Amino acid sequence: MLFLPIGMFVVVAMLLGIFRALFHREISKTTIIAIWAGLATLVFVWGVLREPKELIWTLTAIDLRRGRKRNDLVISFDEIQSIVIGLPEFQSAARLQFLFADLVTLRRGVLLLRLAGGRLIALNLHPTIYRNGVALMDAFLRLNATKVIGAESYTPVEVQALNKPILNRIVRA
Repeated sequence: MLFLPIGMFVVVAMLLGIFRALFHREISKTTIIAIWAGLATLVFVWGVLREPKELIWTLTAIDLRRGRKRNDLVISFDEIQSIVIGLPEFQSAARLQFLFADLVTLRRGVLLLRLAGGRLIALNLHPTIYRNGVALMDAFLRLNATKVIGAESYTPVEVQALNKPILNRIVRA
């Protein structure tokens, strides 16, 4: 959020520069500042309303929930077919993995949940933005220890889908 004002100013300057080049019209400083302030405010409000629910995870005896409301994401333990600790290694850049050591380490700590209906979720609550995320993931694994299987169970379709995973979101394999 700290980089939002600067980032939005750069975006507005680029867009208005393109507009100016295409239409050969000058744009006043007041207009530039007004557009920048309006867009920055919209993006900030959107982030404030959206992000907190994405960062709140609750573990119960029967499910894992994201968000504050009951209709947010709920992963029932009954839906979980299996859990794999760690994502498959990069396929496209296997020889260059030493350049991405932090990313490789992050991928090793992700839990892949295989859900009913061919859905997958790459769950990672390790970053510091998740309060007690590591403890929550450890407790989650204890509650679902019987569903943990080895990484050799990855199918070629899953490996392809998880080459660039979307973390903490349900996707189809």
